[in-house]
Amino acid sequence: MAPDANDSDGIYSDDPDGSDDDSSDDSSGDESGDDDVELPDERTLTAIMKLERSLEDNPASYAAHNKLVRLLRDVSRAGGSLKRRLADAREAMSARFPLHEAQWREWISDEVVATRGKGGSRRAKVVGGLFERAVGDYLSVPLWLGYAEFSLDQGWDEDRRRQLYESALSVAGLHFTDGHKLWAAYRAFELSQLETAAKAAGGGTKDKAATTAVTKAEETVRALLRRQLVVPHAQMEETMAMAEEWERARPGNTGGASVPLPAEIAGA
Repeated sequence: MAPDANDSDGIYSDDPDGSDDDSSDDSSGDESGDDDVELPDERTLTAIMKLERSLEDNPASYAAHNKLVRLLRDVSRAGGSLKRRLADAREAMSARFPLHEAQWREWISDEVVATRGKGGSRRAKVVGGLFERAVGDYLSVPLWLGYAEFSLDQGWDEDRRRQLYESALSVAGLHFTDGHKLWAAYRAFELSQLETAAKAAGGGTKDKAATTAVTKAEETVRALLRRQLVVPHAQMEETMAMAEEWERARPGNTGGASVPLPAEIAGA
């Protein structure tokens, strides 16, 4: 099991050169205006203005909101202007309707690109805020996994990241077919903590505090496995096999003992 891996399906991915640095965070990080890039062609601009007028007359039209966002996004992705109008259109639509997963994915993805190289604090505010809104708006395992990946990129501390995983499990951990991905991501995080503790213990060290930290980290992973095993999910057999394999691999385990089963499983 690779440490700290998840399956966010590319919702959040930073630039490979890791150029996101707080030192570049200044007023230049504001969104570009609509007149600093070449405008779209007259036909497209007319269609946009027609949709905007339509929404002034009927602001409750989901179809018009959706068409406007789609059109403005196409213009922006093609290198055109109107990015501020796209942001306004998305905010107006979100204020009236819950957005589905694909709409949140696109919005977050666009803002990841827009905040690239403009400072970590700006990305934390913009992208982090969108993730928080997204997971509250729509039950989606990939959105939660993307949020977890974002927390890693932002350098959240251990307690804050653990709290995020707990929130994810409380909302989407019971998803029968995809919930296991959240459990796996949380487990990978805790395994990374165990690996760190084991390295600090240095194998044969006599440092009581270090060995206690390893024991505590092992118990945390074990408790997480036990929690998952009482949750019905499509991959139950795979989870059980993985838990037993992990337990057998524990240092000092010569009897091949399996992870202690929760009462709900042992008595079944």
